[in-house]
Parts: sequence; C-alpha cells; structure tokens
Amino acid sequence: LAARAAVKALGEGDPLARQLDVTGARVVEAFDREFVFVGVTAQLARESTLLIGTCAVRESPETASVLAVLDATNRWLTNHRRG
Repeated sequence: LAARAAVKALGEGDPLARQLDVTGARVVEAFDREFVFVGVTAQLARESTLLIGTCAVRESPETASVLAVLDATNRWLTNHRRG
C-alpha cells in the first residue's frame, strides 16, 4: 500500500508519473538484512518498461517501500522529462 501511495503521489505532482503502476513489492532477506524490492511499470506510448527499486529496511517496511519507489522511478522520470 505504501508503494502504491508513493506512485499515486508522484502522479499528483508530475503528469509524466501518471504513466506508472506498481507491479509488486517484496521484502527480501539478504546479507543479514531486510530489503524491499519494488517493481514499477512505466508505460509511455507503446513502450512498457519494468523499473526496479530497492531500499534497506531501517525504520519500517512501509518507509523502505516508498524509498524503493523513488529509487525505481527517479532516473526514468528525469530522463523522460528531458525528452
């Protein structure tokens, strides 16, 4: 839910981000830590791209989910704003 809320909030502030949808989120244990992996689908015209973001769980899985969405979408949004 936190990942979906983050994508929705991005869409409210950036029309380009309205092309994003959360594909899934999962907490994974690796290297004696927990990480959140988030998949976000970016749809632009006829092209669909799977964006992956990660974040170590420090405060909570919800906070890590939001940060993982930002990790997944940051470069894609920046590159597509430039044209």
